[in-house]
Amino acid sequence: LAFATFAAGAALQRPRSERSTFQQQRSISLAAEQWRKLKEHEVELHLRASANEVAKGARSKLIRVVMHDLRSPLLTVHSLSDMLSRLPGITPLEDPRVDRAVGTLHTCAELMENIVADMLDFERID
Repeated sequence: LAFATFAAGAALQRPRSERSTFQQQRSISLAAEQWRKLKEHEVELHLRASANEVAKGARSKLIRVVMHDLRSPLLTVHSLSDMLSRLPGITPLEDPRVDRAVGTLHTCAELMENIVADMLDFERID
């Protein structure tokens, strides 16, 4: 009778321990899945941060280039307007100096207009 009781008790214990092992394995599996999701989220955040830094750097570089491209024709316009203002009041418009200056002013104005238009198009895309 004692052996039968022991055997029955052992039989009852086995399923409980198997259930316990299954629950432990399930808990470990759930924890591993949560850890994997957390790591994926961390990688995603890191990639977003990197992409933002790259975009910020590209935008800064573009602004520097555009400012440089605008600065050159603006300096030319400024210089030519100074030169034209120093010409004697009786200088005819047909004077070659005036003609060259006006042509250069026109070219610079067109260049600046195109640069500004390109920047506005770029801003609309962004």
